[in-house]
Amino acid sequence: MIYLLRLSLLEKDYIKKYYPLNGLKYCANHLGRSESTIRNFCYVNSIKRDKKIYLFNLRNRLIQYNKNNSKKLVLARCGKVISDYYVQLKEMYLSGFTQKQIAKKLGFSVNTVSRAIFSLNLRKVAWKNKEISFLKKHYYDSSMNNIILNLNNKSTAAIIHKAKRLGLTRNKKYQFAGIIKNNLYNNPMKNEETKKKVSKKLKLFFYKHPKKMTNYKLRRNKKTDIEKIMYDFLLSIGFEEGKDFHYNQYFKTKASYKFPDFCFPDKKLIIECDGSYWHQDKQKDDERDLSFKERGYNTYYFDDNLIKGGGFKCQVMALLKV
Repeated sequence: MIYLLRLSLLEKDYIKKYYPLNGLKYCANHLGRSESTIRNFCYVNSIKRDKKIYLFNLRNRLIQYNKNNSKKLVLARCGKVISDYYVQLKEMYLSGFTQKQIAKKLGFSVNTVSRAIFSLNLRKVAWKNKEISFLKKHYYDSSMNNIILNLNNKSTAAIIHKAKRLGLTRNKKYQFAGIIKNNLYNNPMKNEETKKKVSKKLKLFFYKHPKKMTNYKLRRNKKTDIEKIMYDFLLSIGFEEGKDFHYNQYFKTKASYKFPDFCFPDKKLIIECDGSYWHQDKQKDDERDLSFKERGYNTYYFDDNLIKGGGFKCQVMALLKV
């Protein structure tokens, strides 16, 4: 068995001095140690690189000189040359394009574009006093396009960032204008044609697979107060659920499925506990009655006042012929 020796005190002092300046490979080559041992030692003792020196060395690595001594920026990973696109990059960056947009158009990654901007010392023009005063006046009640035109075509991100620093607020009408437009035009579910197509497909799907409907899955959920009174009364008379009647079970019609409160298949009767809030629309009730009549079922509605008062019992007994 071969055991590696631990780091000596001299080696530890050497790493603490030269790792922040020169990096991991430099220490590994000079000490004859592996990179993993030095990395673990730095992680345990929280030794980090100096950012300024790291970026300076990275800048010098990217710059390479050809025979003509022309400055070229070469990527350390990919090997693509950025200096050929320097003019385009400068124009796009100063005109207001973001780093992501530049990377897509030029065919580079975002990291390479950011490195090129840093190494070539490209910086956007600072805000002028006139521009700041214009932004303070017109940021609340004006569209973003007008603000961009008057501010030398600056990006929306830069304008929003500057407004946050100045503590400016925006009117909600303009604040959510872009979101509303995207929802109206880009969202397909806002179009009427797509809504109709989706509704037809859902109807066909649930017509073939009724057990996947939400009403079928929740049919054993809590009953309302009116339905409990009716359910207990039917059990007291001698009717059994599943044999004599069905509670809130899917009912197949010609067009779709319905979920009546109490269905009696032998007697072809349907009893609906009519709550005042849920049965305000009479047109829907009439359409529902027609769908039941097409199957040969008659529907009878009982109000919540009548059920709570107890006057429904005689009528139900007469309908069921008990």
